[in-house]
Amino acid sequence: MVLDTERYRYQKFMSDIAGQDIQAHGGEQRRAIAAVRNWLRTASGRTLPGGAEVFRRYQLFERALPQVCGHAELDPAEVTFADFVSLAVEWLKVDLPAAGP
Repeated sequence: MVLDTERYRYQKFMSDIAGQDIQAHGGEQRRAIAAVRNWLRTASGRTLPGGAEVFRRYQLFERALPQVCGHAELDPAEVTFADFVSLAVEWLKVDLPAAGP
């Protein structure tokens, strides 16, 4: 899956991904999350919550992130991608059932 802010911007600097279905998100988190959700649904064949619900849950995680970082003794400004993924996975295990619809 390839995401970019504009649909064909990548062609200016990358020919290796020609022929891929590039999804533009316009810099909007909601659109990027929905595109990833839709791709995962298609690729996995699994039933997943809709894009709006995934975005709602992401917003809950974003609000909880400073506290989650504190528990992990991490500075939110220094969180790496690997840290972010690990924190999100742990948050989902603990807080998602309580978040409910």
